[in-house]
Amino acid sequence: VSDCGMQEADFVSLANGLRGNTSLKELGIGYNQMNSKSMRVLVDALLTTRIQELGMDSASINDSDCAVLAELVEKSPY
Repeated sequence: VSDCGMQEADFVSLANGLRGNTSLKELGIGYNQMNSKSMRVLVDALLTTRIQELGMDSASINDSDCAVLAELVEKSPY
């Protein structure tokens, strides 16, 4: 879903679809309009998956977003 013009509501929908998905291993979300809420919702959903690679090319994230991503890395067993 990289470079799809996604905004906050789109990330909420994506997160709802990802919850509990154990088949998906990679996800590209770069070049989209992320904000802190989008990041939090997405990471919460990804914690219920087996995601191994998260592509975020040209994602404008701030320090608090980095902390949320760090939580994903720390908590993910994959």
